[in-house]
This record gives sequence, structure tokens and C-alpha cells, in this order.
Amino acid sequence: MRLLACIPILFVFACTIYSAHAQSISEIDRSIGRKNFPEAAVMASRMAAKTGLGWLPDYVRGYALLASGNAKDAESLARRLEDIGVHDVRIRHLLINTLLAQGKSRQSIYWIRRNMGAVDDPVIRAEYGRAVAMYQRMHPDGGISMAGGVIPSTNVTKGTAMDTVYLNDLPFAIAPEAQQGAGITATASATAFRRFQTGELNELMASVTAGVERGIYGTETDLLTLSPRLRFVVYRGANNFWVGPVSELQWQGGRPYARRWGMAAGTSLFLSPSDRLDVTTEAVKQDSRDRPYLDGTRIKADMAWKRKLPGSSVLTLGAGFTRETTRAGHLSFRGGRASATLGRTWQSGLYADFSFSWEEKFYDADFPLISEPRKDREASLQIGFAHERLKLFGTIPYVGARYVKHGSNVPLYRFSSTDLVLRAHRQF
Repeated sequence: MRLLACIPILFVFACTIYSAHAQSISEIDRSIGRKNFPEAAVMASRMAAKTGLGWLPDYVRGYALLASGNAKDAESLARRLEDIGVHDVRIRHLLINTLLAQGKSRQSIYWIRRNMGAVDDPVIRAEYGRAVAMYQRMHPDGGISMAGGVIPSTNVTKGTAMDTVYLNDLPFAIAPEAQQGAGITATASATAFRRFQTGELNELMASVTAGVERGIYGTETDLLTLSPRLRFVVYRGANNFWVGPVSELQWQGGRPYARRWGMAAGTSLFLSPSDRLDVTTEAVKQDSRDRPYLDGTRIKADMAWKRKLPGSSVLTLGAGFTRETTRAGHLSFRGGRASATLGRTWQSGLYADFSFSWEEKFYDADFPLISEPRKDREASLQIGFAHERLKLFGTIPYVGARYVKHGSNVPLYRFSSTDLVLRAHRQF
């Protein structure tokens, strides 16, 4: 996709180079501007013989190739001149034009930024500035996004509906705070990011996310999370690969709760114009100041396949795996998950989706007071709606309903809930 297609392909310099030969080179540029390449080639050959500027004939040849539609060959020629040490602004400008002609916006912006300070011509500098501004509207160098949500639930505590459970035929009374309880969970988060283009096809992206989750039911609780991340991203056409460190700090009730740090990697691949595959992996070490039995490691891998369907519909299939080890063997587990979401947008602006998810966890050691490890499974169904004409504080709110059923071979962890999902997102 040519994000910068509206930028003129051919610019010509007019007395812009600080050189004793500037006037003669500008005459060559004017011939190129008139597409009189034979005349430009003759002048370039004569000047190369007199001055030793041996790159001039290739410079003319590059624009001739570009004008004839051979942008790829023109790019190869410009890169060869750049690689052998010809760092003249005209060669880089030729390279920029060849990249623009091929729709390689990211690469052209890299060279525009490198060339902008060396070009004296105000017209070209203005064109460069417009190109960068246009690109940044699609790919901003930095920004802030905010999200929030409210989830009223019939079982916000995820507690059992029973007041007594039996473990190995022994009765245990369930404390009131561990029983099923209705309430509301409110969430809010803000993410700030900054990109640094380090090459034609790579960049560094730093981000930090701060989020808070607050439960409102009888006794209020809150969980504050701070997540700094750094990614090194490599682009290949429409695809990309990234890797970088991750970290997470959490506080609950104002006290340190957990911290995690490690590495993550991922890729986004366009298998076809209608199919995209996203894969992410993460390995972190974790510890908890007040709960040392939770100290250990966590490894996650997730995959999502998104396919565009006729009628402005999108199908997303997901799968994932988690392996978590803790000091307490009965809390260490391995688990798998799968999900499917079908969403559609109508011309009226209405959006609707339906999703299903399934997750299972298998714990390592026997659960206390029973003779086998804990096994959990959870299924959820959700349907939601949004409409572009219904806005709240500049955002389009999403409204959904969700049913969750959680099963376990340990009666204490069996529960179900019906939730109302309200959320919104805005980017600045």
C-alpha cells in the first residue's frame, strides 16, 4: 500500500548543493526534470571526465530507469552508489524516489529523515516535511491510549455457591468472603509509547502501561499494575518480528503484591490479503513478597489467526499454552486454551460479535486433603455490540453480556457467573 503515493515521484534540485560544480550539476538536474535523459547523460559523462564525479552517469541512468517504470533496478543502482561511499544528497534523493515508486513508505521515510538536514532547497525540504507528516498520521512516533471498563457480575468473587464443601469426605465451612457474591469490577489503564526508527526496516519501541482494577463488593479491593516494555521490531514487507524485555510490578491494597521480569518475542505474518497470523511467546520469572510459595517461572505462548470474510465480517481463532511453576507444587500447572470470535460491521455503523473460549489447567501435585492434583476447566460465551454513532467522551462504548462456567475436581473452585461487560478505548 502506497501511503505516500501523493508525493511527486521526481524532484529536481535547483542550485542546492554546496559545491564548485553546483551550476553544472543543476543543468543535469533540469534535463532530468524535462525527461531529456540523452542530453543529461552526455553532460554527466563530460562532467565525470573533468571532475572525477564518476557517479553522475549512474545518477542519470537511475532516473531514466525510474521514469521507464523500472523502480526496482533504479533502487539497486542507487543503493550500490550509496554502498561504495557516494553519500551525495542527490543519490539519496534518487533512492527515496525509487522507494516511493514501489510503495516502500517505511524505508523512504528513513532516508528522508537522513537527507532532510543536508538538502538546501526549500521546496524539497517542504516536500520532505509533508511526507514525514503524512507517514506519522498513519504511524505516529509516539502517543497515549486509554481504556476503561465496568463489569457488573453475579459472582465477582468467583466463589462457590455452596456454604460447605467436602474434601475426602470431611466437611469444610466456606468463609463468607470466599462464597459467591455479586458486585462490580471497574478497570482503567493508560499506555504511553515512543518509537525510534533505527534503520530502514527496524525500530525500537518503548512503552509503559499503568492499570488499576478495583472490585466493589462489601470490602473494596484494588490491584495496581505497572508494565514497562521495550521491543526491537524488524519489518519485512507487511510482516514483522519483535523481541524484547518485559516487566511487571503489582500492588494490591497499597502493598507490593508481585513482580515479574523476563523476555518476550512475537511475529505478525500476512499469509494472504485476507489472513493474518499473530504468534507471541513470553518467559518470565516471578516472585511475591508476601506469598513466597508463588515464586517461580511462567512461560506463555499464544497464536491468533484472523481471517476477513465476505460482508465485512472477521473470524478470529486463538490457541495458547501456559506453563507455570511455583514453590508450592499443588499450585504449579500447565494449561491450554482456545477461543473463537466472529465479528461483523454493518454499513449503518453497527458492530456485533460473538465469542466462545475454553481453558483447562492441570496442576502438578496433589491438592491438600485430596488424593489427586487439581484439574480446572472453564468455558465462556459472550455477545456484544457497539455503534459508531453512539459515542461517550469521544469513544465508542462496547456493551456485552457474558456467561462463565468454571468446573474443577475440587468443589471449592466450582463456580459460574453472568456478567455485563461495558468498555471503551481512546487513543491520543
